[in-house]
Amino acid sequence: MAKLSEAGALYLKDYYILTEAREEMESYLDKVLLAGYSKLADMVQELTDDTTKWGVWRSQSPMGYMQIGVQVLLGEFGGSRKGRSDMFVAYRDVRHTTRITDPLSVEIGVAVHGQSKLLGQEIERRSLNMFGDNIVGRQYPDLIPESSDESADNVFETIQDVCLKLKEIIDAVAEEN
Repeated sequence: MAKLSEAGALYLKDYYILTEAREEMESYLDKVLLAGYSKLADMVQELTDDTTKWGVWRSQSPMGYMQIGVQVLLGEFGGSRKGRSDMFVAYRDVRHTTRITDPLSVEIGVAVHGQSKLLGQEIERRSLNMFGDNIVGRQYPDLIPESSDESADNVFETIQDVCLKLKEIIDAVAEEN
């Protein structure tokens, strides 16, 4: 015999309004992601050069996750494999992470693939030396409920800042080699 909890009963009582609210929320988050994705597509083309190749990918279904991959084309960088996207900047909204403490924000983070632990350590060390902060980890730019465009601008500015710092680190390593 199945029994509905108190929380389940409350949800069921307001099922239609909660479903409508969820659809509205998902539409809003999709608009933020798509606007940010559009801006990032232009940015990654500008960042691509002889040293690095950048690419942006987003999850189609469900939406809420996007990744900006970086391939180092010249030399060695902290264990990065030449021509492979061992480092990336990831975007996640509440649909793809439980680490967000304020649902009116998204998560932006620099990460490296598991086999590239030395790469992550090298990026951390250099970002602390060059910028005084660690770009590896997570940032949580705010969303503005009244405007998906302003939210997309906030998200884009955060991602752009992280990507420019990452590019500067990679270029510095390339100059040393």
